[in-house]
Amino acid sequence: MWILYPLAVLFILIPLVYLPRSLSSPAALGYSFLMMSIGILLIVAINWSKIRKYIDERNEEKRKNIMRENLIKERKAIWEEQKQKLKKYQKEVQDNLQFQKNKERVSKGYEFVLLLKSCGAANADTILEKLMQLSMQMSGNNQNNDISLLSPHSLTVPFPKGSSFYIGEYYQNDENERSSLEWIVVDCSEDELLLVSKHALEYKKYNDDYQRNVDWSTCSLRRWLNSQFFQSAFTAEEKALIKNRKNVTNPASRYNYSNYFTAGEYKIGDTPIETYDKVFLLSIEEFSKLSWNTQSLSETFHCQNSNPYKSSRSRAEKMWLRNNIAESYFALYVDDKKNILCQSNYDGSTVIRPAISISLTNFQQ
Repeated sequence: MWILYPLAVLFILIPLVYLPRSLSSPAALGYSFLMMSIGILLIVAINWSKIRKYIDERNEEKRKNIMRENLIKERKAIWEEQKQKLKKYQKEVQDNLQFQKNKERVSKGYEFVLLLKSCGAANADTILEKLMQLSMQMSGNNQNNDISLLSPHSLTVPFPKGSSFYIGEYYQNDENERSSLEWIVVDCSEDELLLVSKHALEYKKYNDDYQRNVDWSTCSLRRWLNSQFFQSAFTAEEKALIKNRKNVTNPASRYNYSNYFTAGEYKIGDTPIETYDKVFLLSIEEFSKLSWNTQSLSETFHCQNSNPYKSSRSRAEKMWLRNNIAESYFALYVDDKKNILCQSNYDGSTVIRPAISISLTNFQQ
């Protein structure tokens, strides 16, 4: 095809050279334009594959931009819906706290007026009647006129255990494009939403160096989660909502095996290690709160590509926990059959499912 380039150039240049002479003859002018058109068509034909590729790339870029915009809109809508649920829940919590304070005040006032009445104080009955009216207003219906029967409204947990919550973005099914991170609710209290990523996100070592007695407070995995991962996965608004959680991690007691634990034969020690983490791993106790179907070791496409042993392993077989083995080179992990065992903290064939805690106090209205 490249041989046609000189011919195409000639078809364009010759008419241009003789263009002044061709202006006096309509026929010659027509032939000149015809030759130039043929030359241009030849150049287009020679470069058609590049032109087609460029057009396809532009169309693909437009398609990705449209998808990205739609995903951003969808994510914003989901995020706003989640925020409204959490705000409503936190308002219920605050209302119940206020209710309890009011109940205590009314109860103390009731007892005080009864004391005044026993002492023969005037207008005590009128005050008692007003207090009972107030208690009826607090409860909505207090036919028994018994302040002790007043109770706060029942809380509606917005995200029950095992449900999904979306926050943050990370490389998952596309190495060049981030997508929304889906988390599983491990526990929901009045001030905290404990989450763990639904899928395994990376293959990581518990510690980058083969060292003895490395616990959660000193391991390199904790540093990576709270620096690189935290900074890259969350926006400024999301970071403000993630709690700097106090984690109490008990190392397991020393074992009698050379390099592993038999499933279930671990024993948690009584020397807790306290850390404050934005991102962390689940402990044995927290992992046990997950339902069977949410204890999966399913990987993302990006996670599979980060597997240093992907040529010999088709799927994840191990996931790190936060606990280490005291006075050893080992840390605990969960295998694909949900057994808890231990291995070298330097092992790189183990996946991680990061965990975070959302502070619900930040959603007060």
